[in-house]
Amino acid sequence: MTRASRHVLVLGPASGPVDRLVLPLQGAGFAVHKLAPGPGILELVQVTPFDLLVVVAPIPSVSLPDLVAAVRDPGAPCRRAGLLVAATDDPASAEALLGRGINRVVRGAAPGRLLEAAADLLAVEPRVRVRAVVALEAKVDDTQVHTFGRTSDLSRSGMLVRGGDEFRIGARVAFELLLPGERSAVRGSVAVVRRADPERERFAGIGAAFERLDGDGGSRLLGFLDRLGA
Repeated sequence: MTRASRHVLVLGPASGPVDRLVLPLQGAGFAVHKLAPGPGILELVQVTPFDLLVVVAPIPSVSLPDLVAAVRDPGAPCRRAGLLVAATDDPASAEALLGRGINRVVRGAAPGRLLEAAADLLAVEPRVRVRAVVALEAKVDDTQVHTFGRTSDLSRSGMLVRGGDEFRIGARVAFELLLPGERSAVRGSVAVVRRADPERERFAGIGAAFERLDGDGGSRLLGFLDRLGA
């Protein structure tokens, strides 16, 4: 397999909704490999590098936890790849692994939602380690919750935060981020897209994607990242 392009592995039935991912991803320049799951799939992901895995679950002959363990094995070449699961049955089992090896779960196999999630995982911006205080606020069970966290890293598309794990995946959260060297905070809102992986990242927290940056916050954030070479 050449690494001239980025590679996507689609694991699913011989035909189905995931087929509609193939042409758009190929048109965007990705090399797409579609396979029906079989007994050799665990060995495949432990020796072959992929940038994204799209899995239709449940998987015949392979348990989802076993697949996640194989993908995230420290020696696996795709251990840092995005892992997107289309849960056609028992989505709660897949959602239990969010932040523990799985990056996104789409209930059912709606092609539009799958393509949006795949594009999002493949378009992750370069991240920079930045320690900055961030205030977070959103409703949790009809109660307005305000808490503080500290960023672990920042990118043009979002931030990884130590703390804030009281907010559910999918929650829209208002934030105030005080960048190092700045006198006023960058304000806006984020969507919680995942939980920090306690094994890989070694802390409790959330991954959040920027949805809105108020005023000159966008230009200030981009300028700050540019100065750090991101």
